[in-house]
Amino acid sequence: MDSKFLEQAADMLKTMGHPLRLKITIFLQEGEQTVGAISENIGASQSATSQHLNMMKMKGILKSRRDATMVLYSVARPEVFKIIHCIGVHQEE
Repeated sequence: MDSKFLEQAADMLKTMGHPLRLKITIFLQEGEQTVGAISENIGASQSATSQHLNMMKMKGILKSRRDATMVLYSVARPEVFKIIHCIGVHQEE
């Protein structure tokens, strides 16, 4: 396998290796959300949520767009849902 691919894969897995980031990703499977909605859903402060969102955005896992005064976050790399599903974190309701 290509070593650059392996490095990128390892970096993505490291980034996703936090329970709150997994919660964020699962919540964003429903579509775009604001920081406030994400924060409320995952049970973390807006400050902590923003830090996780920024890290995930910086790593290319999430993307954001501005709508007037709101910033909406969504998943930029939908393959993360496959990863979550494969490790059994995603629970069907």
